[in-house]
Amino acid sequence: MNDTNARGRRISSTQIAEKMGVSLNTVYVYRSSDRDKTPGPARFPDPVAFEGRTVLFDESAIDAYIKARSDTRGRAGRPPRTAPRRTGPTAPFPDRIRDSVAAGAGAPGVTTLRQLADALQLNSVTFGERMRGRTTWTPTERERIASILDIDTSDANDQVEQLRARRRAQRGADAE
Repeated sequence: MNDTNARGRRISSTQIAEKMGVSLNTVYVYRSSDRDKTPGPARFPDPVAFEGRTVLFDESAIDAYIKARSDTRGRAGRPPRTAPRRTGPTAPFPDRIRDSVAAGAGAPGVTTLRQLADALQLNSVTFGERMRGRTTWTPTERERIASILDIDTSDANDQVEQLRARRRAQRGADAE
């Protein structure tokens, strides 16, 4: 299956998976999901030949695709943390919560974030949204956090308010 022609070496989907360090199923996903994209280096290359039932691709086109994929930022997930987290009283509210829980500053029975979420009577999704600054902490939740962890909660919703202010400003700029 390592045919060579005037265009270059031909490789199979299995060899592409090995080259990319992904599963064969992931290669099939790339092949099918990239069909909508305009032809170019960021689109999975079209097959150049078939050997029996095996689809073959031009290795140089696959190399260009791999390079184009590595040059673009992923769409899913959170980017890696590049700077150390701030600690202490100037740290963002969620980081102060994490630090307090990790230090064992919580009330008895609150040694993990999960236990804190349970003490606040929040499910894991809602608790995660609050910690990421996507939704506001209620006054009751802030009071409970202050009593359980003994930390200042006055800036608990600052991140949400800043995000909302940016969105309002963006909407105003878009309307003009």
